[in-house]
Amino acid sequence: RGKEADEWAQVLYDKLADSDQVDQALEVLEWSATTRRTVKDAKGSVETLFSKDRNALKLIEPSGFDGDVPATECFRRLRHLRSLKTGQLCYNDTWGFGIIEYVDFFYQKLEIDFEGKGEHEMAFNYAAEALEVLGEKHILAVKHNQPAELDRLIKEDPSEVVRMALRSYGSMSVARLIEKMVPSVLPEAAWKKFW
Repeated sequence: RGKEADEWAQVLYDKLADSDQVDQALEVLEWSATTRRTVKDAKGSVETLFSKDRNALKLIEPSGFDGDVPATECFRRLRHLRSLKTGQLCYNDTWGFGIIEYVDFFYQKLEIDFEGKGEHEMAFNYAAEALEVLGEKHILAVKHNQPAELDRLIKEDPSEVVRMALRSYGSMSVARLIEKMVPSVLPEAAWKKFW
């Protein structure tokens, strides 16, 4: 019953778009474009959806809609860029932990205050691929928001700290765990005692 599903998806999309429920309409558009493959011009459809929001329009190109990037990845990047807000905690493999200081739609970049490295500008297209937003339970977010609690866990329950790291970064070898934990969570001199 694919044809019927496509017709109802279009009805739902139109209703959501007409009532300015842009994020929900974007989800339906993404499903139609990636799962059903019934959208011929994904970029044009997104531009039409975002036509009332000049800032949102600035996110389309950095998401990859102009290039050879698959539609699934373009929509993932677009959702990610739309989620970036001032004050969010973030992580980049090269720069480490940071806080988004400013989202500059005009120049299509973010200003991020990275720990120990100061402010840094990051283009939207790079941020779409390489910037991770940290949830409140991520080990680096806990270190930033509750440093005394993390220090207590390091002293009293190191196994919980390791579990936090694994929940934050996924399963990994001990060598990779050391890379993630030192020096961002604890100094190198404290690792052996901790371990």
